[in-house]
Amino acid sequence: MGLYDSLLVHCKCGNEIELQSEAGYCEMYLYSLEECPLEILIDLEKEEHYCERCNKGFFIKVQHSAHLLWN
Repeated sequence: MGLYDSLLVHCKCGNEIELQSEAGYCEMYLYSLEECPLEILIDLEKEEHYCERCNKGFFIKVQHSAHLLWN
């Protein structure tokens, strides 16, 4: 069994859902949506996820943009 990092999200039914990814540092970190590294979010964006309690499906959608910062 390999190491991974996890994103903890909450379903509309109140259930906590742990999504695992091997895209980050893989040191068994548990992140909230607000603090999760971009590479993990992009990895989890690739597929639909489901709540084990209510079986409701959901997606992670990453929206980002590039900006120039001038000195």
